[in-house]
Amino acid sequence: MARNTFDNISKEMKNTYLSSTGQMFGKPCLKANGKAYAVLSGDDMAFKVGENAVASSKIKGAGVWNLNGKNWKEWLVVPSASKKQWSKLTIKALDFAK
Repeated sequence: MARNTFDNISKEMKNTYLSSTGQMFGKPCLKANGKAYAVLSGDDMAFKVGENAVASSKIKGAGVWNLNGKNWKEWLVVPSASKKQWSKLTIKALDFAK
């Protein structure tokens, strides 16, 4: 189900915002100007929104994205239980990427 949600968001972002899809560390992602701003990580999705947005997030279960033992401080990972937030966060991440 997380993949279906990601695919739907990807289609919207490609059509509306001219984003592209690709891979980041073998994970499907959305890119703007060749740089990833949203990544599907298992059943979760990570968004590059900046350290302040990560620190101030009140989404249950969300936090700093830890990938391969490294904390990515500008990336907020949000569990699929909160996937209703994913579309809004994808737009926020795209704005941060610009």
